[in-house]
Amino acid sequence: MGQPVQLRSLSPLYDPHTFTIPMELRGSMFIYIFLLGTANIQAKWRLFFAAILSIYSIILGRWDMGAFIGGTMLSEIDIRLMSYGDNPQLDDEDLLPLVGNSSAERFQKPSRRTHIIRWSFFFLALYLLSYPDAGAEWTPGYIFLSSWVPRYYIPLSGWMFYHSMGALMLLPCVIRSPVLCRILESRVPQYLGKVSFSLYLVHGPILHCLGFWIMPRLFETFGRAIGYVIGWCFMLTVTLYAANWWHRKVDVWSTLLGKKIERLLVSREK
Repeated sequence: MGQPVQLRSLSPLYDPHTFTIPMELRGSMFIYIFLLGTANIQAKWRLFFAAILSIYSIILGRWDMGAFIGGTMLSEIDIRLMSYGDNPQLDDEDLLPLVGNSSAERFQKPSRRTHIIRWSFFFLALYLLSYPDAGAEWTPGYIFLSSWVPRYYIPLSGWMFYHSMGALMLLPCVIRSPVLCRILESRVPQYLGKVSFSLYLVHGPILHCLGFWIMPRLFETFGRAIGYVIGWCFMLTVTLYAANWWHRKVDVWSTLLGKKIERLLVSREK
């Protein structure tokens, strides 16, 4: 985590799950530089270069950068689809007030063909996202795909290639589906989304410090099946409680602190 510009994959000693944090920092810097460099060009060219960079990065093994820049491209496309309507000549400035539109404004009654295509891509994306971490060359349904992994990926990292493509394929299908959006915008998914970063940070230490200690003892006392259910319920409760506490005491505080520092550093001319 202390080497954000290190290009090789890192696995932190104490919490391996946090290996994505340096990737997120690099990806964010990549997006900032790309948007700064393309701010003055036409949107169609910006989207074109974003697509080329995303494909190039994914093929050459930089799946994380490909996913970041691909997500940036999808975000702009979504804003423009919400804004265009019958007037496809809107300038970039015309899009700014519409960024905060709710998902309900995305939904226009799709044609039957569009509906079929969207759900076909949705299930294809889930199929790619199910590419196994290891042993794909022997897994039914993925043997052929395993032979198409670019040579820039080591044998055990082929899932990165297909998962990044699956994620970029899944996102536009989800945000344009009223059924899926209705599910994801309900209270439980929204709460889990709010505490997701805190959950990401605390679940590793809790699993390693408490889970690895308590699960074998539950297996010995109650047997595998019952011990697993008891342990799962207990660990889920502890993890959600810790994530909620971390969100309120650390995550929210850090966000407020960042906003205060921003207000101090940014000069606002009247």
